Amino acid sequence: MAPPVVSVVGTGLQYPPHKLGPEFVPKLVSNCYTDNVAVLPSNHPLWFQDHILTNTECDDLFKKYGIPLAQDAATQAIEDWGGNLMDITHVVAMTCTSASSPGFDCTLSRRLGLSKHVRRTLLSGVTCAGSVAALRTAYDLLRGATQEGKPARALVIAAETMTVYVRGWLETIVKESIPNIGPTLFGDGACALVLSNGIGVKEGEREPIWNIHGAQSTLLDRPGCVGIRWMPSGRSEDDQVSLAILIWEPHH
Repeated sequence: MAPPVVSVVGTGLQYPPHKLGPEFVPKLVSNCYTDNVAVLPSNHPLWFQDHILTNTECDDLFKKYGIPLAQDAATQAIEDWGGNLMDITHVVAMTCTSASSPGFDCTLSRRLGLSKHVRRTLLSGVTCAGSVAALRTAYDLLRGATQEGKPARALVIAAETMTVYVRGWLETIVKESIPNIGPTLFGDGACALVLSNGIGVKEGEREPIWNIHGAQSTLLDRPGCVGIRWMPSGRSEDDQVSLAILIWEPHH
C-alpha cells in the first residue's frame, strides 16, 4: 500500500483587470518628483496625490481590491477541485500587503461560505518565501490530520496588492538615494490551491494533479547568503545599465 501523501487537487489564479506598462514611468515620476528619475506605472488618482498613503490606507485598498481577487482565485481552485465547501477543513492564507487583525483569511472564509469552524492560519510578512511557507504549513497540517486518520482538505491562498506601495517606495528612493527594485518587480494578483490528504475522497473530487512528498525549511548559518547586488553592465562606459542580481551563496 502506498504511503499517504498530500496532493494538489485544485488550482486558481486571478489578476486585476488593469495592465500598467513601463511607458507610464516618466509621467508618474515627473508629476510627483522634479529633477529625479525613478520607476513604475499606473493610472489611478492615488498615485498622484500630494501625500504618501499610510499603512492604514494601503490596508483599506487591499480589503477593497485584494480580497475580491483572493475570492475569485479561491473560487476557481474550489471549482477545479470539485468538492464540497463544507469539506474544507483548513485555510492557510498569505499576504505581505495587509497587516489588519483579524486577517483577510477571516473575511475570505465568510465570503466563500466555508464552515464557521474551518481552521485558519494566516502568514504575514514572509515576503517572497510566503507561498512556499503557506504550502509547507498546509502540508504539515494535513499530515497531522492523516496521523489522526481524519479527512482533510486545505485551501491555500496568497493575495497581494503591491502597487499601492509604489509612491512610498519612490519616496524612499528620492529622499535616501537608495535603489529599490521593488516597484519594477511586483504587481497585484492572487493564487489558490486546494490540497487533500487523500482520506475519505468523495465522488466529484478531482484526482491529484501533483503530490507533495515533503517540505523542509532550513536556517542558514550566516547572514548575507541571500541578497541583492547592483552590478553595472554594458558594452561601453556610455552604454551602462545597472542590473539587480539576486545572489544565493551556499554555506560550506
